[in-house]
Amino acid sequence: MENDEYLGPTQVRLDRGEVVREPGDRGGVQFRTYGEPLSFYEKKGIITDKQKRAGEDFYKTWYYGCLRSPYVLMRWTELKAAKSDVNAVGFLWSEYRIAMLSIRTRERQRVIYRVCCESRYAGRGRILTLRDGLDDLMAHFKKAKNQSSDVENSPHEY
Repeated sequence: MENDEYLGPTQVRLDRGEVVREPGDRGGVQFRTYGEPLSFYEKKGIITDKQKRAGEDFYKTWYYGCLRSPYVLMRWTELKAAKSDVNAVGFLWSEYRIAMLSIRTRERQRVIYRVCCESRYAGRGRILTLRDGLDDLMAHFKKAKNQSSDVENSPHEY
């Protein structure tokens, strides 16, 4: 049997949408199961859709505003001088810090950061910690949405 004829389990899983084809670290192609851990956990029924959305919102605040975060060493940003808002980064950083502090324990904070921001899996025995941390984030974003008059800022219902 030649390699061209052999489809194997990877091709079957690609057809079903269970894996994603990506460029490899050292050239070539590699296959990953799902694009990110939050999608994997939601698809397997480990977390709810609302918990996934809270994790995605936390990722957005981290990605766009973690200029002075203790977890980030460097940030590269391109801004157009005429259209840049110097206060936006500081505002988003404070939003990230407030969201991080809304997670009740240090272990929950570490697991949430690992899963939402680094796109790594929670690890063995940390699924309940992940769920509890995502529940804390849901409560935070729900409270922030209720206090905010700008409803377009977060379109998700918590």
